[in-house]
Amino acid sequence: MERQFQRSSVERQNVRSRSTAASWAGAIRQAAPAITDLADTMLSNTETVRVINARNVPLTTARPPSLPVLLCGDADHALTPAAGVGARDAIEDAAALVTAITTGTDPAVAMADRRRQITEERDRIAQLYQRSRK
Repeated sequence: MERQFQRSSVERQNVRSRSTAASWAGAIRQAAPAITDLADTMLSNTETVRVINARNVPLTTARPPSLPVLLCGDADHALTPAAGVGARDAIEDAAALVTAITTGTDPAVAMADRRRQITEERDRIAQLYQRSRK
């Protein structure tokens, strides 16, 4: 219990917002009845569902992309709408996946590369922002 008090308010919120994929299964199947096979594949490969604030996505600590289910766009790396790059990132993710699939390379590696690119861009922007505030 003592460790809980040492966590930041964001960390405490993230711990409370985790739940098992099984607890979401019914809602997911109901929301996507035409693709229950895909939903079942996704659910069988997911242990934890984490509901988080899009401004606080822990991309660097997220589970690495892996088959048979890959996430892209906001499903993988949501960002606050104020950043203005969500659609661009989703298109770039889709392009990376298409290239991987059509060239026979690993789509999971393509998405890992995209995460790296996005993280580097976020870091550059954060540094510029910090410099402008000095």
